[in-house]
Amino acid sequence: MAVPGYGLKALEVENLVKSRGKMVVLDNVNLSLEVGEFMGILGPAGAGKSTLLNILSTLEKPDGGKFKLLGVEPRGRERSVLRRMGIWLSEDVLIPPFTVWQNLWFSSLFLGIPFHLRRRRISKYLNAAGIWELRGRTVSSLSLKEKGLVNAVRVILNEPSLLLLDEPESKLDAEGMDFFWQQISHLRAEHNTAILWASTRGEWFEGADRVAIMKRGRIIACDTPLHLKRTISGKLPELQTAFPQSVTLEEVFLSLIGGGNG
Repeated sequence: MAVPGYGLKALEVENLVKSRGKMVVLDNVNLSLEVGEFMGILGPAGAGKSTLLNILSTLEKPDGGKFKLLGVEPRGRERSVLRRMGIWLSEDVLIPPFTVWQNLWFSSLFLGIPFHLRRRRISKYLNAAGIWELRGRTVSSLSLKEKGLVNAVRVILNEPSLLLLDEPESKLDAEGMDFFWQQISHLRAEHNTAILWASTRGEWFEGADRVAIMKRGRIIACDTPLHLKRTISGKLPELQTAFPQSVTLEEVFLSLIGGGNG
């Protein structure tokens, strides 16, 4: 496992604001992610997680605030910094009429992977995912499980320095998640890849370096899983005798958001 970069920032977000009409979607969001760090963003549907990742992926513009990706403000330089990132958002970016190989080749072009590495890199990850035999099939003919694995390969194809992940677990079965965990763990160990992963489920972040909890567009807590559990167990006497073995991030999450939906 990679050791976080102790002050080297993979991501810096300062006072990010976004509204849709009269609804505030992001309310002065601040966070930073060190090189090599794994941070989970935990929040219910409607908390602003997807909007935050869309902005960080440069697909949306914020109404206020600023951010840096791998030390670079992306203004006018999106292409160069995006080539060093792996991005999995809620919207499917695979092109249905194209084959699996064509989709991954197109991704490798966008990501700037050198020509002499493209075929080798695509073949390597298709084989690792166990879907080499799907390379000639169109994406439209694949099952949801198979599409999930193709997306997993697409996200790691450039062996990125920063991963932005919006609930990848919703597109992968247990076997697919095993593959994805193995690959992102390898990226952290070998390339010091930083990971920002958003989910509604705390189980994925028990091993994270830090977890940020979002509610109604704000980050209401951000700390290590252990410190978050200590805070909550102190407030809930019934959990103190079980701490830390039986206290889960799910319990921390539900306690902090008050069982609400935003």
